[in-house]
Amino acid sequence: MFDCFSGTIKGKDNFAYKRFYNAHAIMLSFEGLPGLYIHSLFGTKNNFDLFKKTKLNRSINRSSYCYEYLKNILNNTDTHSYKIFRNILHLIDIRKKQIAFHPNATQYTLNIGNNFFGIWRQSINKNQSIFAIYNITNKFQKLNTKKINFLSLESWIDLISLKEIDNKKSSLSFSPYQFMWITNKY
Repeated sequence: MFDCFSGTIKGKDNFAYKRFYNAHAIMLSFEGLPGLYIHSLFGTKNNFDLFKKTKLNRSINRSSYCYEYLKNILNNTDTHSYKIFRNILHLIDIRKKQIAFHPNATQYTLNIGNNFFGIWRQSINKNQSIFAIYNITNKFQKLNTKKINFLSLESWIDLISLKEIDNKKSSLSFSPYQFMWITNKY
């Protein structure tokens, strides 16, 4: 599962974690109830041994875990799985607290250029908006804020970094695969 994020058509690179986290953040911001594959929570890597044994393509991402093994890797801050698990749980925790991420809240896809993916979510009661903006490249990018409909009378904050967004600035800067969940209600 995790290994498919280890590079692009140009080859492997050092953005696997950021790309994996970005992809799951996109999925968690969509309308409806998110479905998480158990191996996404642990950042499971390809199981070539099982694939060789069964000769079934799906075996590559069908690792089995015992409770003790999971307990050890998820409690060890140095493990790959610990890092993935904590980051995904953090996103889920943020999502659960936002009324604009309610499964039936309004969703619109934003047209913000080829380097970004974005959606706008609005709560059913229309009190909260979230602009979920994703840099989907391995390059630093700037997004013209005119492409986002920030209401100038509101204050805005990124739910991921907890930094206030200056809606009077002409652009937002994004590092490779960085994303922001920008809201007017925190």
